Amino acid sequence: MVDLDCCVVCGDSPESIVDEVVERLGDRADFGIVFFHDIDPEDVVSELSYGVERFVGCVAGEGHYPGSVKGHKISLLALKTEWMAKFGTGGSARQDPGEASRGALEEAFEDLDFDPYDVSYSALNLKDPKRIVMYRPVIGITFIEGATFHNLGGTGLEVLSGFRFGSGPAAESIRTFGALSSDPELESAPVVCDKGVFESGAVYATISTFLKVSWSFASSLKPVTKLGTVTKSRENVIVEIDGRPAGEVYIEKLEEVTDYVKACPNEYVYKELPPLGVVRVFPSVGHRIIPRTPLEVTDDYIRTAGYVVEGEQLLLLGFDDRPNAPVRAYQGSLSSGEEPLASILVTFAGRKPLKEEIPDKHCVGMYSFGEIIPITGYNEFHNHVSACLTIFREPVFD
Repeated sequence: MVDLDCCVVCGDSPESIVDEVVERLGDRADFGIVFFHDIDPEDVVSELSYGVERFVGCVAGEGHYPGSVKGHKISLLALKTEWMAKFGTGGSARQDPGEASRGALEEAFEDLDFDPYDVSYSALNLKDPKRIVMYRPVIGITFIEGATFHNLGGTGLEVLSGFRFGSGPAAESIRTFGALSSDPELESAPVVCDKGVFESGAVYATISTFLKVSWSFASSLKPVTKLGTVTKSRENVIVEIDGRPAGEVYIEKLEEVTDYVKACPNEYVYKELPPLGVVRVFPSVGHRIIPRTPLEVTDDYIRTAGYVVEGEQLLLLGFDDRPNAPVRAYQGSLSSGEEPLASILVTFAGRKPLKEEIPDKHCVGMYSFGEIIPITGYNEFHNHVSACLTIFREPVFD
């Protein structure tokens, strides 16, 4: 059994949160995920540093998880371990989302007390002492200020997929889980880590350990009709579909499916613009439909939350009325059947609050404006999905 403990603490002040964490864990926590609203971010960072060695988080607004948090101003999931786990954090206030993400990630690596790119760093497998296994980052956690991400093209996440751990055959992608902290048209929602407060930037945490993690995501959307092939695009602006003005095609197709518009609940439609589905091909798993929220539609173009590549197929998506997507995402992350230690849940803004099946005890999260989930070695940006990352108590060995 791993010498690891965690707690979820909710309250109205950073001071009370810190006091409870120290009391419940017996000492400072090694790592934390914090969500807050109606509190000065500088106060959060200043006070939390007394009780948590490393942490990342963001302004989460009203209605963040768990259910017991409603009415509280701050929630924190804190981890404490004495066994083969290291945490690094970083932040960057650079204006370009890609550069902000890169800066935050590189600083998070620098925070570790060994070189994460040195694949010779190894440790004994306690279940088989004759076997040596590499000690490596299992996953990264990031929060990106949403307004900057969308307004500058929504391509900031691409840089994260380009980072590899190690070199040669041993290299692997650094799988990243996270969310955007604000609506593209709302005021900036700062992101924070133990290094400080970052307006219009990004924060990143590396978890380097043998601990087992699992993630899952779910959506309540389904394809309604095909729009066509993207024949011209610029980052997150679709200019042409099948050689025609993209906005014109979108509006024309929308008029053909009025029944869909009536059936789609308001919380699934941004500005009454039904979401798109990008048919993206991933090595080893094939086709996946990646939701994209239209932020702006004119007769000439469609501006979306997240990039779209020329040659990709576009679908119009509708609500399929399946069971609660956050619940399915949470349950999917528990598919191994092992005892979960802690879960982080992000789900797209506009959904009704969770009412059942998500435990308050060790689950924390937020309503987001874009969800980041790994897919077969690629860190993909989603809209309109619920995503859950779960950490398990038992270690995993290669």
